[in-house]
Amino acid sequence: MFLLHLALVHDRTRELRQIGLLALVGICIDAALSGLGLFDFAGSAVIPLWLCALWLAFATTLSRCFAFLADRPVLAVLAGALVVPLNYAIGASFGAVELGYSMTTSFMILSLVWAILLPSLYMLVDHIHEGEAGQ
Repeated sequence: MFLLHLALVHDRTRELRQIGLLALVGICIDAALSGLGLFDFAGSAVIPLWLCALWLAFATTLSRCFAFLADRPVLAVLAGALVVPLNYAIGASFGAVELGYSMTTSFMILSLVWAILLPSLYMLVDHIHEGEAGQ
């Protein structure tokens, strides 16, 4: 799917730069949360490779499928705070991750992180595009 995505975009270099930066930010955030004990991935030092792949996949959707959130920061905050933590809870229910705190505490932490992170990712995308326009 990733290769198909790259085949369909107009500017692959720009897309790879954006995807790489967004995925790196997300992977670092999840690694930090793992290091702080929020996540425990069986058999993995910090975060598993499949989670890194999910970040790459998510980064491809931010400016496409979820583009409507880019100009709606309040909706991005709400989506980040309410919807995204549910994905982690679902992952925990399937045994993909063990949460280091109670479900309520974990949800609150993830809600706060994602309420900040999701709109920040859109600001990062805007910054990338502004920087490219100035070149």
